[in-house]
Amino acid sequence: MFPILPHWHYFVEILYMVEGTAYVEAGEENYVLEPGDLIVFYPQMTHAIYSAGQLPIRYYVLKFDPVHLVL
Repeated sequence: MFPILPHWHYFVEILYMVEGTAYVEAGEENYVLEPGDLIVFYPQMTHAIYSAGQLPIRYYVLKFDPVHLVL
């Protein structure tokens, strides 16, 4: 499953880390995510996720197309 190589989507993707440590590339920025951290990938933002520790990575994902949001 990992690594998740660089890619992008037409929708918003939100990751909430539950377990493990991940190294994340998001656009031109790099982050280390640990349990309790949250990151947002905006539409067409290139991003990648790599394991950065001994424990397995576990996270929740929410994906949605902002065009279809009703306010």
